[in-house]
Amino acid sequence: MPILLDLNDRTYNEQLENAMRKIWPFSFYFLYFAAMASLLPFLVIFYQSLGFNGTEIGLLTGIPPLITLFGAPLGTRLADSTHRHGLIMGSGLLVAVAVTILLPGVRSFILVFELIILFNIFMSPVASLSDSATITMLGAQRAMYGRIRMGGTLGWGIFALIAGALVENFGLQIAFRLFSVIMFINFLVSLKFHFGEKSGQTSDAGGMRSLLRRRRWIVFLSRAFLGGVGAFSVASYLYPYLAELGAGETTMGMAAMIATITELPV
Repeated sequence: MPILLDLNDRTYNEQLENAMRKIWPFSFYFLYFAAMASLLPFLVIFYQSLGFNGTEIGLLTGIPPLITLFGAPLGTRLADSTHRHGLIMGSGLLVAVAVTILLPGVRSFILVFELIILFNIFMSPVASLSDSATITMLGAQRAMYGRIRMGGTLGWGIFALIAGALVENFGLQIAFRLFSVIMFINFLVSLKFHFGEKSGQTSDAGGMRSLLRRRRWIVFLSRAFLGGVGAFSVASYLYPYLAELGAGETTMGMAAMIATITELPV
């Protein structure tokens, strides 16, 4: 009987551990995109409220993708070389929280610009590191990555509506507070991530050269780049456009939620 109980306990613990390897990444994606949906679509409206002109707003919205383009590979390379994946990810999340707390009190374009640069430098490798950790934690079940990643879709859709309603009733300040709270909780969730060791002897430069020699990968990366440009443009300027049409923030959030629903069947 004691042996049977021990086997049952061991089986239960294994099942629980296996379940948590899915729950932690799912929760991370949910919270990460919930935080993003709570703030990012409102940033252009925030810039407009500060009286920034079109050129200044264009610079503030155009610089983040460029920083991510270079910052993501550099950040992940640093994580691989130092084996400090968790530290780099956690630092990025905490810096994002700190910047978001400071940003509402800033009125100078230069200071806002510097904070936005700081935010994006530290956040640029976070998505890639979370993907790497998720694949590692799923192990042989990595085919479930798409289902785990669905947490991000749900987080964005649900909190786009919630944030819209809150902003309409309490003002733009609530968007920054909501982001800070959710992202700090997400930092705590990220502490449960496990990262795999970098394997193989191929250098980063050699791997990139090998990748770029393959035409299908060039086509894929080009399509991904163009799709990202379109998606980012919509995410940045949809709410200001709706505001010009006279829509309230709740309606804006509802529009974002409806757009997100199209991802669910995928």
